[in-house]
Parts: sequence; structure tokens; C-alpha cells
Amino acid sequence: MKLIGRLDESILTFIGRLRHAVLNGPMVDITALGSVTVAVLIGLTGLIVLWLARDRRGAAFLLLSMAGSGVWSTLIKLLVRRERPAVLPHLVEVTDFSYPSGHTMLSTATFLSLTLLASRHMPGRRARLMLFLTASLLIALVGFSRLYLGVHYPSDVLSGMLLGAAWTFGLAAAFFSVRNNPS
Repeated sequence: MKLIGRLDESILTFIGRLRHAVLNGPMVDITALGSVTVAVLIGLTGLIVLWLARDRRGAAFLLLSMAGSGVWSTLIKLLVRRERPAVLPHLVEVTDFSYPSGHTMLSTATFLSLTLLASRHMPGRRARLMLFLTASLLIALVGFSRLYLGVHYPSDVLSGMLLGAAWTFGLAAAFFSVRNNPS
């Protein structure tokens, strides 16, 4: 077995020892933050706020960030076709492929996009730092929940985070660079 495969399985085995019945429900709730349904509801709220604030560029950025992360996740899953881990019993039902973690990729794109948009209106570094720390915590919790539930390898989750962040930061550079936004 390759090094990453052994590391993936070792981490999942360790996380499996952390499982406790009292945590199962909260982990299902946390993982829902990366579901399409919840992300769309969060994103729709953000889109309405941005539209009412007449921030069309911000609304387009949020929409493309979230939609693009979903499209990329689906395409990569179909290309890679990695089976779900069998290290731990799955605590939720899953039907598609494992790589990358779509929940993690979508939550990364959603929370990071909202943070980038909100940070444009925060005057101080401390406020922006708090936004980024909060987004990072939410993204990490969604990622951990996918491992706890036994439905992803750690490399799926890490890849979801990195791909979601790369997509979002790339779009942010295109939408909000100094060249495009001289103010």
C-alpha cells in the first residue's frame, strides 16, 4: 500500500477510536454545513444581501465560486472514481465517489467567499482576522465531520479544502484585483 493510503487509513482508524454515540448527531449536523442544500440556502441569503446592497460583482463572485466548486467537484469525482473508504462503518449514506470531498470543497468555497466579501467592509485587521478564523473553523469542522462519519479519506478532505480555496482565491483575483477595482 502506498504511503498516502497507509496514512489515510491510520488517521481514519485513530478518528474511529474518538467516536461516541453522543457525537454522532452533532457530526451529522456539522457535515450538513457542506451539503448542497444548506450551502445553497446560505449562498442564497448572501446573494440577496449583495443584490440589495447593489454589489453585483460580489453577487456574481459568490454565485460563480459556489457553482464552480460544485461543478469541479463533480467532474473530478467522475474522472478519479475513488471508492469510499471501508476502514470505518459509514454513519451516513453516501452514493457517489470519494475524491475529492464535495462537502469540504463546497463549504470551503462558500465560507471563504463570504469571508472575502465581508472582509471588504471591515476596517480593521482584527475584524478580518476573526472572519477568516471563523470561516477556517467551520471548514475544518465540516472536513473533520466527513472523516468522523467514515465517508472520506483524509486526503479527500484535504484536497477538497485546497481545491475549494484555489478556485475561490483564483476567482477573487479575477473579480477584485487592483486592475479591476481601482478604489
